[in-house]
Amino acid sequence: MLQMTASFAALVYPHRVNSFVLADFAIFAPFLHAMTLFHGGLLNADASWVELLNDDITWMWHQLKGASSLLDPAGHFESWRYLHRYHRPFWKRLDRRACEHACLQLQRANHFHVMAAHHRILDHFVALGHLSAEDFRADSSDRPSTQLFGCMSCRKPFGSRGGEGAHMFKAHGICNRVRKLFNTTTCPACLKEYFPHGKVKNHLLHSEHCRRTLIGRGHFVDPVGGWGSTQDRGLADAHDSLLPPLQGEGPMLPAVLGEEVLHDLILGENIYQALAEREDLQTPRTLEQIIRDTIYARSVSWTSCSATLAYLDRAYHH
Repeated sequence: MLQMTASFAALVYPHRVNSFVLADFAIFAPFLHAMTLFHGGLLNADASWVELLNDDITWMWHQLKGASSLLDPAGHFESWRYLHRYHRPFWKRLDRRACEHACLQLQRANHFHVMAAHHRILDHFVALGHLSAEDFRADSSDRPSTQLFGCMSCRKPFGSRGGEGAHMFKAHGICNRVRKLFNTTTCPACLKEYFPHGKVKNHLLHSEHCRRTLIGRGHFVDPVGGWGSTQDRGLADAHDSLLPPLQGEGPMLPAVLGEEVLHDLILGENIYQALAEREDLQTPRTLEQIIRDTIYARSVSWTSCSATLAYLDRAYHH
């Protein structure tokens, strides 16, 4: 196992063989535990050993710093030791995430080099006249579809769902549906404590089971402050960012999964009424213009608008 781990680590961390990467701190973890039992002066005197451990944990921090609030271990080593000593399951998850990120980086680098080699070979064949450049032009029908985001009333495009949601809330006061499913720092479905409200929202965005459980209960509340709000910043400042989500205890109601409504019911009704009341539907262009005018008259995101149009299409064909 250690031999396989060392070989893999040599690929991920090429400047030296790092058996710590996938062995779940086979050397580093017992060392930290031993430091709580006796004085580590003898180990600290071994400069090579200390350098090895510092290099290992610095590597881990570089893998996690883009998606974690953990600070540089060079100046905040005690916070890392605290996590390892009192939150071992969370520590193991961090270890796994660091290794997965390193593997992903390696895979991306390999993919880039392989694709570059293929392009060089094809360019060589084209230069020799064995192939034509026309043979490699991508057909538009084969290109993967790109998901779009935007505001229909403001006619503004956005690059991500987060940007679309932030605009809809700031410009039109429309918040994400999941914010109406909680008003505390604990998920009402699974009873996990997340401390800031923003982390509860992220949990519900990714947990379909919890979302549908709360919808099935009819658990709808007034939304509380989310990411960036004064209320949530206060909760985040009071939290040391080291304690992982904690599982609460209490009565668990039977899970009755409800159906998520992704479309805009009011927009759908407005389109239906506009089509039913108009009498000049002689051409498809008139039909399209009626639908467009109805959509532009309502503050709605493209995500919700496209779901509404899909819902109307299914209802029409069934």
